[in-house]
Amino acid sequence: MKTPLFELLFVVMPIVEIIGDLLEAEEQYIVQQSNCATTYAAGLAAGIASKFPHADVYTPGARAARGTMGGDIPGTIAVLGGAACSVEDDRKLRGVINIFGQFTPGKPRRLRQTTPLEYGSIVAPPDVVDDAAQRMEWFEAGLREIAQLDGLESLAFPFQIGCGLAGGDWRVYHRALDKFSDDMGSRSVQVSLYKLPQASWPCVDCRSMASTSGGQFWKKMWYCNACYKTY
Repeated sequence: MKTPLFELLFVVMPIVEIIGDLLEAEEQYIVQQSNCATTYAAGLAAGIASKFPHADVYTPGARAARGTMGGDIPGTIAVLGGAACSVEDDRKLRGVINIFGQFTPGKPRRLRQTTPLEYGSIVAPPDVVDDAAQRMEWFEAGLREIAQLDGLESLAFPFQIGCGLAGGDWRVYHRALDKFSDDMGSRSVQVSLYKLPQASWPCVDCRSMASTSGGQFWKKMWYCNACYKTY
């Protein structure tokens, strides 16, 4: 019996949550959020750059190759390694997709300024605010660009992408990833989230760090024990 067309068009593929090291992921591509301005990697990006040097988006050589010495464009992506990489010699290397989802490193700005945003020698375009709302717009734009890549099979995201050093709200980012995963279902592209075992994560309410013994998941969100008791 043939599957009705409407069922093929509306395949829902929930996110697979994996306890493990993202750097050891077997998915086709690792996806991380990157900023547009720095010349060095930090946090997860430093781990990826150390294990997969070709995937370091922050080196002057990498920026020169992309033609972005004046800073990358927020909302775009860089595919380094993997079949969709623009550098033919790198297509057999580990696939890493970088979403330029923030202009500067660190937490989003809270106040709009009348002067252009600057970071070192990099001056942002006039429309760049780099607040939480704009960062989410850029993240979603990056997801849309990923969805346009040919030959996608599977994607591995870090738990709380955009919410560690970048200070985003995981509830908002998770909703975006849920929608993205559902949208990719029609192409049978699996989306996974990797969480390090025995790690500490920020509580979605109070933002304090809580280890696996000091917090728990509820409705796919991480809460410290004190905040969890209020629900």
